[in-house]
Amino acid sequence: VQFFDAFTRGPWTHTYSVMLGNGNGIHHSDNNSDKDLNLYFSSEYDLPGGKGPLKHGAKLYAYHQQGVRNFIIDSRGTQSQDFDIIRYGIGAKALGYLFGEERGKHRLAFELMFADGMIHYTPTANAVDAPYGGLVQIAAERGNKAKGLTLDYGYYLNKHWQFDARYSRNDLLYETANTAFWTKADERILEYVTLGVNYHFTPKTRLTFNYEFRNVVAPNPAASAVTTNNQNVITSSVGDRIGLRLTHSF
Repeated sequence: VQFFDAFTRGPWTHTYSVMLGNGNGIHHSDNNSDKDLNLYFSSEYDLPGGKGPLKHGAKLYAYHQQGVRNFIIDSRGTQSQDFDIIRYGIGAKALGYLFGEERGKHRLAFELMFADGMIHYTPTANAVDAPYGGLVQIAAERGNKAKGLTLDYGYYLNKHWQFDARYSRNDLLYETANTAFWTKADERILEYVTLGVNYHFTPKTRLTFNYEFRNVVAPNPAASAVTTNNQNVITSSVGDRIGLRLTHSF
């Protein structure tokens, strides 16, 4: 159930949304009576030009999400426990003829995201996944934290050519719940730099080429040299990625 609205005050448009829902993904059934609460608020200053999703403006926004998930906590799959999932963040976006130019649009974006509890950590082959499917290890305890940063820039030279650059950093388990299972050695830092070129054949059809530089590290050594070596082998196996995509909007 979602309630949302937008209202204007001079050149500003303010939007807000409140949503209450089951929270599980489409591959999962609802396994407890708790509901997720999602809150969002934004304020956008209108800039001349653009329309629809490409309307020019400068926006500030914030959001908060909180819910509860139930997980199997023993190797036999007979005991379960509820855990909190919390996400919140702030960000800013701008699109238009910025910096006093009359040609060439700029897109700027910045976002900080934080997580507490239920952090999807790593693929695994030795954990009980019970009804959830897939082999993904989850740091579910309250106090296990992650944070992310995204910086985005785009330049629209004309109606055909668009150039993009993006930097993102995710720090998984930079702080742990200090249980017997999670340690500082479980921290992972993922840094990505993406460079992209778009060619718009028409306003609704474009070809996109992206090259993504990817670097993943485990900054803290594990309890033994063997384990430390193993985690470094895994993180160093993450390579760069090239993408080519044709998109048509209906």
